[in-house]
Amino acid sequence: MNWRFAIGLLAILAAGCAHSTVVHTPAQPLLPYPLSPVTLGHDLSLSQTVTGEYSDQTRTMRIELEVTSTRLVVVGLSSFGIPVFSLELVGDHVEATSTGSEELSLDPYQALSDIQLAYWPAEAVRVALASKGLRLNVDATDSSRRVYSSDDLLMVEITYYPSASTPQEILIQHFDPTYKLRVTTIGGED
Repeated sequence: MNWRFAIGLLAILAAGCAHSTVVHTPAQPLLPYPLSPVTLGHDLSLSQTVTGEYSDQTRTMRIELEVTSTRLVVVGLSSFGIPVFSLELVGDHVEATSTGSEELSLDPYQALSDIQLAYWPAEAVRVALASKGLRLNVDATDSSRRVYSSDDLLMVEITYYPSASTPQEILIQHFDPTYKLRVTTIGGED
C-alpha cells in the first residue's frame, strides 16, 4: 500500500466511477454500507482543508462538502481551485468521477466511510458498525469517537477540536492500515 491510498482518502470518494478506474486497496471501509444523507439530520455545507499522513508522506487538499436531506456532494480542488474529483451520494447510489486522466487511488467507499464516521450521528454509525460486529464508543464529553473490533482492538479514533458540536478540526486516525487525516474547517454552515 502506498501514500496515495491515504491521500486518496482526502477525496472522500464513493463507488461507481464514471470517468476513471478505481484502484482497490487492501483496506476495507468500516461502515458496511453508505449511510443515507437524510440520516445526518440537518444540512451541512463546509469548505475544508484535509491533510493526509501515511508513512513519511504528507499531502493537503481543499475539499468542498455539501449534505442535504437527499444527497451528499464532495468536490476536491487543486491548489489552483480547479476541481480534481467529485463524489455524489443520492439515496444509496454512489458515483465518483475524476476530472483528470489519473485513476482514483482508493476504494471510494473507504473515504465515504471516513466522512460518515466523523460527521453522522453516533447512533446511526453505531447501528451500521454493529452489523459488522464492531463497536462505537463516544466519550462523555462527545469530543472523541473510537471504533473497536469484536476482539476489542482499537481500529479508528476520531477527535474533535474544540468539540464535536463545533469542530474546527477533526483528526481521524486509523490503526490498521495506519494513516491520519486532519480535517480543518475554513468556512461553511452547519
